[in-house]
Amino acid sequence: MNESTDVSDTAQLAIFVRGVSQNFDVTEEFASLVSMKDTTTGADLLEAVHRVLRDYNLSLANLTGLTTDGAPAMVGEKRGVVSLIEKEITEFGFTQKLVRTHCIFTKKHFVQNLSASKMSWK
Repeated sequence: MNESTDVSDTAQLAIFVRGVSQNFDVTEEFASLVSMKDTTTGADLLEAVHRVLRDYNLSLANLTGLTTDGAPAMVGEKRGVVSLIEKEITEFGFTQKLVRTHCIFTKKHFVQNLSASKMSWK
């Protein structure tokens, strides 16, 4: 996940899903670009994640890791989206911690990469 602001000053949350099959084949797909209309708190981001997961019939119970930037709404200890997701997973009865990865791309590289990905779909 990565959240950035577009030229019209609207926050956009990009969500990618990476999966690994039983044969260890790795796939990574762009899932959604969600416009965040008002605020971008951890709770707002979590709500957006839930909507995208529902659209793809996916569950947080299968999640093993998250890659985000270092923004407080993403990684805040109590109210960041990663912490909120970990809390929900614990409520499912799982005890493993998510593997947290910090995105190494700058926003400029991220936007260029996203643009290239969208162009390749045409």
